[in-house]
Amino acid sequence: MLEKIAIIEKAILELKESISDNQPKESAYPVQWDKHLKSKTKDLIMSLVNRYGYDYPIKRNAKFIKDEIWKYRVTDFASVLNTLQNRNFAKIESYLGDSNRIESFSFIQP
Repeated sequence: MLEKIAIIEKAILELKESISDNQPKESAYPVQWDKHLKSKTKDLIMSLVNRYGYDYPIKRNAKFIKDEIWKYRVTDFASVLNTLQNRNFAKIESYLGDSNRIESFSFIQP
């Protein structure tokens, strides 16, 4: 009887270990914010970070932003901001009214 209990306890421990092995582990390497972005887009983001820094709310319609977007020829800046937000490098602070148009955003320090 004791042998059967020992076998059952051993099976339970093996089952617990296999379940813990199947849990998703955090990757040793975090997602890079610039992964698969074009070099001009990276340059734009770095120029904005150098100008405004981190955790500072930036107005989307600021003249400097518009000039930099034009300078680096980035066509869909909103999708870039959404991508950066998914990668935890930017935070969209507010939208205009009930629309999806971005009013302000900020960068998050990695």
